[in-house]
Amino acid sequence: MDSQFLEFMGNCFISAAKGRKQVEDLEKWMSRGFEGFNELPALFKKFYGLEHMQNESSDYTETWDKFLKDFKKIFSDYLSFFNMASFEEHLALVKKYEALKKKAAEQEEVIKKLRSRSGKGFSEQEEITENLQSMIKDQTDQFQKMMDSFGQFAKSSVQTSARRRKKND
Repeated sequence: MDSQFLEFMGNCFISAAKGRKQVEDLEKWMSRGFEGFNELPALFKKFYGLEHMQNESSDYTETWDKFLKDFKKIFSDYLSFFNMASFEEHLALVKKYEALKKKAAEQEEVIKKLRSRSGKGFSEQEEITENLQSMIKDQTDQFQKMMDSFGQFAKSSVQTSARRRKKND
């Protein structure tokens, strides 16, 4: 790993042990694109040998941009070494988590609706089946009564016919 980076980070952590404010400043400084916070840029420039360059020169701007790009890469590697995510990775993961959370909630709602529909479908089918069975039973009972009536009518007709024949004989 880059010795300048380690020395810079080491000094930042030593300073952080003396006060949490500097760590908060480091976090803000990085999240704001390395703007503001006079002490940190001065410390950064000191460890990377940029303190003697003129701020207005085009070489300074190119060199500063290169060092910042390299610093971000090295810092990202440093965080990876400790199984930590960079601020950008963290925000991306939070965004992804929120999207997945929303999608899961929507899917749960769809599942709930489908379950209620399928439950209604089964109850409606059961109700239709019960009504059909009840109707068939009623029709069977009515048919049986009609057949019993025909049977009694036929029996009484036969008995009446038999009596008439006896009388006539």
